[in-house]
Amino acid sequence: MNYTMIYWFLCVIVVFQNQEVDVWASKSCDCSCNAGGVSLENLDPVTQEKVDNITKELKVDTRNTSSHTRTLISASDPRPSAQAAGCVGIVILTVVFGSLVLLDLTRICFKPNEKFSD
Repeated sequence: MNYTMIYWFLCVIVVFQNQEVDVWASKSCDCSCNAGGVSLENLDPVTQEKVDNITKELKVDTRNTSSHTRTLISASDPRPSAQAAGCVGIVILTVVFGSLVLLDLTRICFKPNEKFSD
């Protein structure tokens, strides 16, 4: 959770406790609670409970978002350039691994009695 958002909510809580309504116009904390801002360590229990409730309500489980779901789904790409790049990749992988298998097969087929130490 972003500390700026928590700070802003803390300011809203403190301002409403002091019965000031000007918080919506300024979007900054003009209260006399702390000159340097509201510290998250030095809160009274009531305010800390409110902050915890706000944090709990605003927290989003990232595994239930549509953006996370889209990262798990592979989308098809019908463009000819994408299909050509895929075919080239398949050919390169086939040639590399096929040549390794052929080198091993030739050694096994033509020299079956020799040990495999160089």
